[in-house]
Amino acid sequence: KNGSFQNLSNKFTWKDVQKESEKKKWKGVPLFIKSKSVEFYHFFKKEFRLVIHKGMVTTCSFGKPHYSIHASKAEVQGKKEKKIITLHSMTFQIKNSPLFYLPYFYWDTTWNPFVPSIRLGSTSQFGGFALLKWNLPQGILPGKETFLLDYFQKRGVGTGLMAEFGKPRYRWEDKPDKRAFYGRADGYFIHDQAENKQDRSGFIFPRKDRYWIKWLHMERLPGDILFTGEYQRYSDNGLQLEYKEKEAKEDKGVENYVYFQKNMDAFGFTALIKARLQNPDEEVEKLPQLTWESFSIPLFPLFNKPVYFDFKGELSFLRHFQPLRFKSDRESGRLDQKISLFSSQRLGFLVIRPFWEGRFTGYTKNVQGKKDYRILFASGGSLSSHFWRIYSLPFLSFSKWKHTITPEIGFESIYYNSLDPSKILQFDEVDSIRKGDSFTYHLRNRLLARTSKVSETYRVLEIHLFGRFFPKRKENFEILNKEWGLLRGEFYLNPGTILFDKKGWSPISQLGITFVGDFQYHPYQGKITVFNLGLQIQEQNRWNFLLSYRFHRKTSEALTFDLRIKWSQKWTGRFYYQYDLRQKRLIQQSYQLGRKLHQWYLLIGFETDQGLKDTRFTFNLAPLFMGTMEKTFGFEHSIGYSGELYRLPGS
Repeated sequence: KNGSFQNLSNKFTWKDVQKESEKKKWKGVPLFIKSKSVEFYHFFKKEFRLVIHKGMVTTCSFGKPHYSIHASKAEVQGKKEKKIITLHSMTFQIKNSPLFYLPYFYWDTTWNPFVPSIRLGSTSQFGGFALLKWNLPQGILPGKETFLLDYFQKRGVGTGLMAEFGKPRYRWEDKPDKRAFYGRADGYFIHDQAENKQDRSGFIFPRKDRYWIKWLHMERLPGDILFTGEYQRYSDNGLQLEYKEKEAKEDKGVENYVYFQKNMDAFGFTALIKARLQNPDEEVEKLPQLTWESFSIPLFPLFNKPVYFDFKGELSFLRHFQPLRFKSDRESGRLDQKISLFSSQRLGFLVIRPFWEGRFTGYTKNVQGKKDYRILFASGGSLSSHFWRIYSLPFLSFSKWKHTITPEIGFESIYYNSLDPSKILQFDEVDSIRKGDSFTYHLRNRLLARTSKVSETYRVLEIHLFGRFFPKRKENFEILNKEWGLLRGEFYLNPGTILFDKKGWSPISQLGITFVGDFQYHPYQGKITVFNLGLQIQEQNRWNFLLSYRFHRKTSEALTFDLRIKWSQKWTGRFYYQYDLRQKRLIQQSYQLGRKLHQWYLLIGFETDQGLKDTRFTFNLAPLFMGTMEKTFGFEHSIGYSGELYRLPGS
C-alpha cells in the first residue's frame, strides 16, 4: 500500500492491482506485500523477474499479521514451475517481534515445493500409525508425483509413489484436432509383519512382502481413435480389501485390458483385449473382442415417419477360469450379429414404437465341445403417452410449475430360439437368452419449476414405478411360478433453494432440502423387501445434514446420521453415527474437529466401529495449498447410505 507496482515504464497503484486480480480471478495462496517499491519484468518464454525493495511479505490475512518476513531486498526470478528466491538482510517476525535474522537467504522452489503432510493416528488393527505425503518437485519427472512413507506399529513400514500426467479427458474437447493424453500410476510396497500372516478379514497371505501396481493410460491417437489401457496387479487376493477397502466394497475389481474405440457418424467400432492376470474367478477373458454397430439409420418412410435400421456385431474369443482342479477352463470363439428394425408412430395422444429383431450367434464350442449356432427372432413394441399442465403459482422462489405424467406399457416376445441356453457355455447375457414373452409397465411422474428472477428450470419431484409381467410363470426368475414380478420404484424430491430468515421468507440464507429413495415390493407376500430413504438438508457454505434409512428384509436395517458444520471461517466439525435397528446397538460413531491456522489445516478425529471392534484416533496437519492427490487407507472410511438412488430415469 505504501508503494507502486512497476512493469518497465508502466506504473500501477495498489487499487489497480486489486482490480486486475478480481478481473482475472487469480487463484492460489494469498500473498500480501508492503514495500517501498515493487518492480516486475516480463521476458520471453514466460520468464519473469520480481524485485521488492525494503518490503514485508506475509500470507496471514489478518489486519495485523501474526507472522511476516522482512528484507531489505527480495528477488524472484524464473518460470511458473521453477523459481529462485533470494532475500537480503532477512528477518522473520512474529507479531512485530524479530525471531531470527539471516544476512542472506537462497531458495530454489524446484527442490522445495511444499512442506510434507503428516497424519498421525491409532487403530486397534494397525496400532499407531504415521502417514507422510510429499508432493515431489515438478519438472524433474513429467507430471505430478506424490511420495508416500507410512509407518504402522503392527505392520511395519510401507512406501509408495503416485503419479498423474496429461490432461483429463473432459479437457480434450478444447483442441479436438491435437494429440491429447492422460494417465495415472500408483505403486505401493510394505513388508507386512502381521502375526501369523493373517489380516483382519481372516485372510492368510502367503508372503510378507505385499505390494500393488496400478497404471491407467488414455490417449487420442491419429484418426480420432481413443486408446485406453489399464494394468493392475496385487501381490495377494486379500491386499485390496485390507488396504483399499473402499475400492473392494465398491466392486472395483482388478482389471487388465487394452481398448480401442472409433466413431464415424452413424457407425462405431471397438477392439478389446482383456486378460486375467490376477485371481478373480468371475473374470471373463476376451482375447480379443471386436465389435461394430450402427446408430439409427433411416431406411424408408412409414406413415410420414421413418423406419430405422440398427445392427450390432461381435467377434470374440472368450475364456473363463475355473478354480477347481478337476474342471477345465471354459473357452469358445463367438460370432454374434444382431439386426433391428424400429419406428415411432403417433396415433392421437398415443405414441407407438414397434420393433423387430433378428440374431445369429455361432460358437466354436458348446457344452459338448462341438461347433454350434443359434438363430433368434423377437418382436414387440411399446405404447406410451405424455400428459402435462403448467401452473402460474408464485411459491417460495418459483413462479411457474409444470406437472408431467408419462405412462408406458411394453411387450417383448422372443418367439423363436433354435438353441436352448443349457447347451451353450455361459459367459455373459448374450448366451443366457431364453424363449418367452414378457410385459413391462412404467409410470413416470415429474414436477418441474422455474424461478422468477433467473429463467432456470429445476426438477422438484420425480416418481418412477416399473415392473414386469410374465404370461408363463416358469419364465419369471424374480418370483418362481408366479406371473407378476417385483414392483420397483424410485423417487426424488427437491423443493429447491429456500430463502429465509427469522422473521419470514427473504434472501438471507439458502437452505436446500432433498429426499431420494427407492423400494422393492413383493406382490404375493404383500411386503416391502427393500426400502432406502435419504434426507439431505444443507445451508450453503455453513452446514450439511444427512439422515438415511436402509432396510433389507433378509439382511439388515440401519439408520445413519451425518452432520457437517462450518461454525466460522476457521472452525469445522463433523458428527457421524450409524445405528443397527435390529440389534439395537450403535455400530459406528465418529467425531472430527478442524481448525484453519492461517494457510494450514488441523484435523483431529476420533472413531469407534463396533462391527470391526476398532477404535481410531487421527491427527493431521497439512498446508491448504497442498496438491489434490490423496491416498486412501482401508481403515479410514465412512459407511453411509448408498444405492442406485441418483440414477433416476431421465436424469
